[in-house]
Amino acid sequence: MNGEKVIRLHVNRKDFEEIYFSGNQTSLFFSPTTRGKTITTVVVGLILLIFFSLKMI
Repeated sequence: MNGEKVIRLHVNRKDFEEIYFSGNQTSLFFSPTTRGKTITTVVVGLILLIFFSLKMI
């Protein structure tokens, strides 16, 4: 059972767009559903970048 197994995924673009861009969501990162999480992630990333930059000095 050491053989490598390959799983082939067949993605339908229309299904993907229906899930992630339904309604008036034009952007995956700045849609009303995900905007807060995107901004939080960017702010935390900047804080960590600044912190580690100052720690290296």
